[in-house]
Amino acid sequence: MAFCLLLVISCEENSSEPEQNGYLSGRVTVDDQGVDGVIIDVSNFHVSGGDGSAKTADQFQSEAAGDYTIELVSGTYRADYTYYGGEEILTTARYPITIEPGETTYVGIEMKDPIPHSVFVMNGNSAVDISWESAYGATEYRVYRAESSLANYLNIARVDTASGTISHSDMPPSVGTYNYYVTSISGSSQESAFEDIKTVTFTASITSPTGLLALDQVEYVSLSWNENQRADSYKIYRSQTNDDSWGLIDSTDAIEYEDTPSEMDDYYYRVASVSIYDTESEPSSAVMVNYDGRFDPVEGVSLVDRGSDLYLNWLDYDNVAYYSIYRTTDPEQSFTHIDSTVDPYYADSPVDTGTYYYYVTAIAPNGLESDESDTVHSSFDGILDYPSGFTVVNRGLYVELNWIEVDWAGAYILFRSDDGEIYVQVASIAGSITTYNDSPQNTGEYHYRIATETIAGEMGELSPPILVNYTDNLLPPEHVEAENAGTFIDLKWNKVFGASGYKIYRAHSEGGSYEYIDSTWEDTTFADSPEIEGAYYYKVKAFDSQGHISLFSDAAYVYFNDQPLPPYDIVAVDSLYKITLNWQCNETDADFLLYRSYSMDGNFQFISQAEDTFTTDWPPVSGHYFYKLRTIADNDTSDISDFVHVLFSGDLEAPQNLIAYDAGAYVQLEWSHVEGAFEYHIYISDSIDGEYVYDLSEDDNYAAHIPDSAGIFYYKVKALTIGDLSSPFSNAVQVEFAP
Repeated sequence: MAFCLLLVISCEENSSEPEQNGYLSGRVTVDDQGVDGVIIDVSNFHVSGGDGSAKTADQFQSEAAGDYTIELVSGTYRADYTYYGGEEILTTARYPITIEPGETTYVGIEMKDPIPHSVFVMNGNSAVDISWESAYGATEYRVYRAESSLANYLNIARVDTASGTISHSDMPPSVGTYNYYVTSISGSSQESAFEDIKTVTFTASITSPTGLLALDQVEYVSLSWNENQRADSYKIYRSQTNDDSWGLIDSTDAIEYEDTPSEMDDYYYRVASVSIYDTESEPSSAVMVNYDGRFDPVEGVSLVDRGSDLYLNWLDYDNVAYYSIYRTTDPEQSFTHIDSTVDPYYADSPVDTGTYYYYVTAIAPNGLESDESDTVHSSFDGILDYPSGFTVVNRGLYVELNWIEVDWAGAYILFRSDDGEIYVQVASIAGSITTYNDSPQNTGEYHYRIATETIAGEMGELSPPILVNYTDNLLPPEHVEAENAGTFIDLKWNKVFGASGYKIYRAHSEGGSYEYIDSTWEDTTFADSPEIEGAYYYKVKAFDSQGHISLFSDAAYVYFNDQPLPPYDIVAVDSLYKITLNWQCNETDADFLLYRSYSMDGNFQFISQAEDTFTTDWPPVSGHYFYKLRTIADNDTSDISDFVHVLFSGDLEAPQNLIAYDAGAYVQLEWSHVEGAFEYHIYISDSIDGEYVYDLSEDDNYAAHIPDSAGIFYYKVKALTIGDLSSPFSNAVQVEFAP
């Protein structure tokens, strides 16, 4: 079966009025032969790329020999073509495609065309940006350039191959108008032709810098911005009024600059990019800084209650002399200076419990103090808290302990007790680790507690105890399930920590004797095939390479009927001239019987047998159809499945492009192949409006017919599917036969 899939993405700016529609038409070929089965994606096109958001979508059946016609709202589109030719997948694209109201735009595609297509050349960021769509079989691309007034084309670049859109940036020797074209090199080192020559006027314009920042660093103003890869240097401008009084203060090839104004004041800064062609960009957006000999307020201040102290930290400044810490218990009252530090952090240990408020200032080398930072506060209880989320789980061969990380922790101290009264330290774990596996010497019940320790080695309070029963053995598998899969029983269970395999046991009653039947290695599934129908119970044990073996799991019950299960999840799809069906089945090696009826409660008649979980039905007429299936496995047949319903359109296209001519001893007829046709019936008449009589049939889309006598004859052709679904007549053609 060959088909085209059309995905149309409408342009937001396009009108949806019917009179605005136009047509995209063309032919898709491989080795100059028309091909069906090409998937065409049509999407909204913008100059910046072929992006678009899907708003409408439709499917259509391609015409024969690769022809296609698509009705589209007027606008600009991109078309992507994909052809699945056996083991080969060919792709190409065309854009921009302009659809005019009431007009047809023709786009022919050769899927194996080695010529790079859709070449774009644009005046970019101090460079000429070139892009094109990949060509079939290309191992390399070559870009050529010449001055527009000359034919002195030079190979300026060799670009590695890639799929989809390929791009290259060229920096011509000077501003001016240039011509470009792109070729491809094949695996046999042959160079292709080029699509056409593209012309661009290169102005060497360059984009402005972005991300400009200005910071008062007390002794200077620090400027920084994002790099423009096309910039050869940058020009820095300064103003005190942010109007037309901008003055050039310096140039640099770096992306940072230190300015030292002669006076303390408010200043504005802008930066411009300069290209290698000495062209200058528009200036960046202006930024303002208050250059007053003081640091800006300290930023990023945070406060954490560590139990034994309150921990402050903030973003560090360059060139700072020190930081001052202020505290109060009442934000409505004045703050008291409590200490100073050269570090961007501070630990405060108040004498009393309660809520405390803090802010920080930065002191410059000149002794001037910054404004206050934002205020932060926290409650203080004087107790070093234990980690939250502490859990203890018996994993059989070990006890697994987990907790939530404490940002300021230096370590975690774990304690264990076998009586709940006397605890011994088990381990000290680094503050960045939040899990630990403990293996006591003996089985039994144990109590665990955890505490946090600071970097300085101060330990806080212990968590409440958690009791766990340590078994010192593999745990039995959990959630064992048994399901009747028809001719076998499907078992599955959860993985056991530390297990290298599992033993499977079976019994005929829950309290009966469980017989060992098999083992698996690592797998947590098993397929069992009892010899007789009946009720079965299953249990599983886990084992490892050290000789440990778990207790039995809980039992799982299933009734086994030793009969294939019918197919399920059946889907039937109207494919215009046929119905395609697919389904699911538990059996891996089975055949399937397909039944059809004209009503839900009608008589379902056997129509075909399938070896896979899909098949095709070719009804002779359109209408409602109902299908059921049976499974055949191990020489046994399942019950019949539930039905699936489909409305069959029965829309087989009439043959197109019928021609007939006198070939001397016979009349030669030819027409385009109809997708889905199994054979063709040829009809003849002695007048164009007369009765057309069936005369012969052909498997191919051509025929040789010998009329009974000389004369003028008229021919029509019908297409028929395997199921004898008939298309309408083709158009009539006339031929004068003179043997």
